[in-house]
Amino acid sequence: MRRQVLYWFRPEAAEPVDLQKFRPDRFPTFIWQLPAPQAIYGFPAVGGPEGGVKIATEQYETETTADTVDRSVSAEETRHMYSTYVEPFFADLGATCLKTAVCLYTCVERARFIIDFHPESERVIVASPCSGHGFKHSAAIGEALAELAVHGKSRFDLTSFRFP
Repeated sequence: MRRQVLYWFRPEAAEPVDLQKFRPDRFPTFIWQLPAPQAIYGFPAVGGPEGGVKIATEQYETETTADTVDRSVSAEETRHMYSTYVEPFFADLGATCLKTAVCLYTCVERARFIIDFHPESERVIVASPCSGHGFKHSAAIGEALAELAVHGKSRFDLTSFRFP
């Protein structure tokens, strides 16, 4: 498991009309590979400027457990996030972090998926499309799992997702 920290930074602009650029119809959900240590992803200000713009990274270096994870976010973590990932790339997002949240990613070796029948029972399908990036593949994974459940096989080549 990997601890992930999510941040919501407040839009700050010289003109109130500038804040409109962070509305969902003008500011897309994104994944951005930056000239920085990690890629970032984010969401528009779905709750308006007062709700903030969500920006986060994905870290895979530090392991934790559900019982021992630190769910608090330090001021230093927030400052580092702002100075490394927000300030250089988002001119109209200020240093005020409105809220933070901590979540956990479950990860397997090399951040790969596992989609296979259980080694001890062909009646059990194991699907672990996790490692932090499974959601964006959920439609195809769901289709493959439905085919496995109904037909015992999928039209997709799932060879690379088998148990090691």
